[in-house]
Amino acid sequence: MTAADTSENSDPGCWSRYRLTIEPVMGAAFFVIALTGSPFTDLCIEQSCLELGMDVDTCKNDESADESAHRTSSTITLWRIIIDTLPGCIMSLFTSPWSETNGRKPVLIVSLTGQALTQAAFTYMSTIKKINPYWYLVAGIPASISGGPILTILSCYCYLIDVTCPKDRVIRLAVLNEFVCIIAVIANLVAPTLQNMGYLAVYGTGAVLMVIVLLYVIILLPESAEVMKETSTTLFTTDHLIDSFKTFFKRRPGNTRSVIFALTGCGVVSLLVNAGEPDCKYLATMKKFDWGISDYTTFNAVSLIVQALGTLSGVYLLMNICRLGEAASNLVIQISLLASSILTAIATTPTMFYITSQIRIFYGCLGPITKGFISKLLPPHDIAKVLAFGSTLEAFMPQIGAVLYANLYNRTVGTDP
Repeated sequence: MTAADTSENSDPGCWSRYRLTIEPVMGAAFFVIALTGSPFTDLCIEQSCLELGMDVDTCKNDESADESAHRTSSTITLWRIIIDTLPGCIMSLFTSPWSETNGRKPVLIVSLTGQALTQAAFTYMSTIKKINPYWYLVAGIPASISGGPILTILSCYCYLIDVTCPKDRVIRLAVLNEFVCIIAVIANLVAPTLQNMGYLAVYGTGAVLMVIVLLYVIILLPESAEVMKETSTTLFTTDHLIDSFKTFFKRRPGNTRSVIFALTGCGVVSLLVNAGEPDCKYLATMKKFDWGISDYTTFNAVSLIVQALGTLSGVYLLMNICRLGEAASNLVIQISLLASSILTAIATTPTMFYITSQIRIFYGCLGPITKGFISKLLPPHDIAKVLAFGSTLEAFMPQIGAVLYANLYNRTVGTDP
């Protein structure tokens, strides 16, 4: 029995209108990302210093060694993003059409299992006092070959679309983003305490959380898609790949196809910036403002609180109060992102850095508005495939952004980080 079968008197696909379903899974994925992001950068810098034969304090006081450690950390972060996301990008093209007939849960279970194993590997490696930091890339392989966070996030969106009706979809997607923001804020508030306890506590918490959410999916989460036993269960077939391409590029009435291309392009470009900035931003604040991990964690928490406030209020303000359509709302958000990036880049004081970073207050609305708009333009059987294809394009952005921003940072770290 699927989740949709449990509803009796509600509209089809609307059974989850007033209850949490996939939110804990998405929240857990982002909690672990938020919890382990900055500590991973610190861990890489620390081990890079040890590889140079210096302790961290001595390394920081040696300008040449500190710069070398930062470059190593930036390079490892770049390769980690590639390892984490590239397989998930490719797999998502196959899993979306496959999961429509074979169920969403198997994809979630596989991707969460890989992430749990990766967090367990990091937990073990964090106990080793001196290790070449490039070994941390090996720990990411289990998550990588199982699709990692990319496949988990895409599956969560597909699941939510399965169980919501069109008129509720934008607000439900906004609630999902709001839930993720709140979880990320909690992660940033909890992070300093765990970091003071050591890397073992940070990665151990991540591993335990991934196991708990995996059990939640296996035991408590109902299936959202109707499993068709007579269909092929083979995942990697050209039929699935061709189906994804055909659905995304096929001609549609009026200018619908062009609108879908434009909306997808907006999402891709904004994610390129949003995925590339954070790691370099942390390294830059260390150099420009002499921030430590606690300073940046506080900044992250403030940014996430502002974004959480802006997600639901933004949807209401832009679309209800200002009565802007989805396209106009998208444009307003993109302009705010551009302004924030430019002003943050030229910030000369921590206060200015804080203020300019919050101009992107409505960024959390972008995904729900865009995905909700696309879902209104398409027939039900095409929605997941088109969103999956768009999400696949977006999934390449962390790699491109990481390469672009890492190279920019490495070239400017000595002059203007």
